[in-house]
Amino acid sequence: MALLVNERALLPVLMPLAPAATLAARFPAQLATVLHELGANVQFVDSEIDAMAEMVISNTANRSIVGVMNEFAFLADGYREYLQEPDLSALTIKLGERRVAH
Repeated sequence: MALLVNERALLPVLMPLAPAATLAARFPAQLATVLHELGANVQFVDSEIDAMAEMVISNTANRSIVGVMNEFAFLADGYREYLQEPDLSALTIKLGERRVAH
Protein backbone atom coordinates (compact mmCIF):
# COMPACT_ATOMS: atom_id res chain seq x y z
CA MET A 1 0.00 0.00 0.00
CA ALA A 2 1.16 3.52 -0.78
CA LEU A 3 0.12 6.52 1.30
CA LEU A 4 0.53 9.83 -0.50
CA VAL A 5 -0.22 13.11 1.24
CA ASN A 6 -0.39 16.58 -0.24
CA GLU A 7 1.86 18.76 1.90
CA ARG A 8 -0.31 21.87 1.62
CA ALA A 9 -3.81 20.39 1.87
CA LEU A 10 -2.93 17.32 3.96
CA LEU A 11 -5.21 15.25 1.75
CA PRO A 12 -4.28 11.56 1.96
CA VAL A 13 -4.59 9.10 -0.90
CA LEU A 14 -4.19 5.37 -0.32
CA MET A 15 -3.57 3.14 -3.30
CA PRO A 16 -1.92 -0.15 -4.14
CA LEU A 17 1.83 0.21 -4.42
CA ALA A 18 2.22 -2.65 -6.88
CA PRO A 19 3.38 -2.30 -9.49
CA ALA A 20 5.59 0.41 -8.01
CA ALA A 21 7.00 1.40 -11.40
CA THR A 22 3.56 2.72 -12.46
CA LEU A 23 2.61 4.48 -9.21
CA ALA A 24 3.21 7.99 -10.59
CA ALA A 25 1.25 7.22 -13.76
CA ARG A 26 -1.69 5.76 -11.79
CA PHE A 27 -1.84 8.48 -9.15
CA PRO A 28 -3.64 11.27 -11.09
CA ALA A 29 -6.62 9.03 -11.86
CA GLN A 30 -6.80 7.88 -8.24
CA LEU A 31 -6.62 11.47 -7.00
CA ALA A 32 -9.38 12.50 -9.39
CA THR A 33 -11.58 9.68 -8.11
CA VAL A 34 -10.95 10.67 -4.50
CA LEU A 35 -11.63 14.35 -5.14
CA HIS A 36 -14.87 13.55 -6.97
CA GLU A 37 -15.97 11.24 -4.15
CA LEU A 38 -15.25 13.98 -1.62
CA GLY A 39 -17.48 16.37 -3.53
CA ALA A 40 -14.92 18.62 -5.19
CA ASN A 41 -16.25 20.41 -8.26
CA VAL A 42 -15.19 19.29 -11.73
CA GLN A 43 -13.22 22.46 -12.51
CA PHE A 44 -11.15 22.09 -9.34
CA VAL A 45 -10.41 18.43 -10.07
CA ASP A 46 -9.46 19.21 -13.66
CA SER A 47 -7.14 22.02 -12.59
CA GLU A 48 -5.44 19.81 -10.01
CA ILE A 49 -4.90 17.01 -12.51
CA ASP A 50 -3.62 19.47 -15.14
CA ALA A 51 -1.17 20.89 -12.59
CA MET A 52 0.23 17.38 -12.14
CA ALA A 53 1.59 17.23 -15.69
CA GLU A 54 5.03 17.47 -14.12
CA MET A 55 4.90 15.54 -10.88
CA VAL A 56 7.56 14.93 -8.26
CA ILE A 57 7.18 12.18 -5.70
CA SER A 58 9.80 12.30 -3.01
CA ASN A 59 10.57 11.80 0.62
CA THR A 60 9.71 14.71 2.85
CA ALA A 61 12.05 16.55 5.16
CA ASN A 62 9.02 18.13 6.84
CA ARG A 63 8.67 16.43 10.22
CA SER A 64 5.09 17.64 10.56
CA ILE A 65 4.14 15.78 7.37
CA VAL A 66 5.84 12.65 8.68
CA GLY A 67 3.70 12.94 11.82
CA VAL A 68 0.54 13.46 9.76
CA MET A 69 1.40 10.45 7.59
CA ASN A 70 1.98 8.32 10.69
CA GLU A 71 -1.41 9.40 12.02
CA PHE A 72 -3.13 8.64 8.70
CA ALA A 73 -1.48 5.20 8.63
CA PHE A 74 -2.64 4.53 12.20
CA LEU A 75 -6.19 5.69 11.44
CA ALA A 76 -6.32 3.68 8.19
CA ASP A 77 -5.36 0.51 10.09
CA GLY A 78 -7.99 1.25 12.72
CA TYR A 79 -10.71 1.99 10.16
CA ARG A 80 -9.78 -1.08 8.15
CA GLU A 81 -10.11 -3.28 11.22
CA TYR A 82 -13.17 -1.59 12.77
CA LEU A 83 -15.13 -1.19 9.55
CA GLN A 84 -13.84 -4.46 8.14
CA GLU A 85 -13.08 -2.44 5.03
CA PRO A 86 -10.32 -3.79 2.79
CA ASP A 87 -11.01 -1.26 0.01
CA LEU A 88 -8.28 1.41 -0.10
CA SER A 89 -10.53 3.89 -1.92
CA ALA A 90 -13.17 3.69 0.82
CA LEU A 91 -10.48 4.13 3.48
CA THR A 92 -9.10 7.15 1.62
CA ILE A 93 -12.55 8.74 1.55
CA LYS A 94 -12.97 8.11 5.28
CA LEU A 95 -9.59 9.71 6.02
CA GLY A 96 -10.05 12.64 3.67
CA GLU A 97 -13.71 13.48 4.04
CA ARG A 98 -13.00 16.72 5.92
CA ARG A 99 -9.93 17.78 3.93
CA VAL A 100 -11.60 19.08 0.74
CA ALA A 101 -13.28 22.46 0.52
CA HIS A 102 -16.37 22.31 -1.67
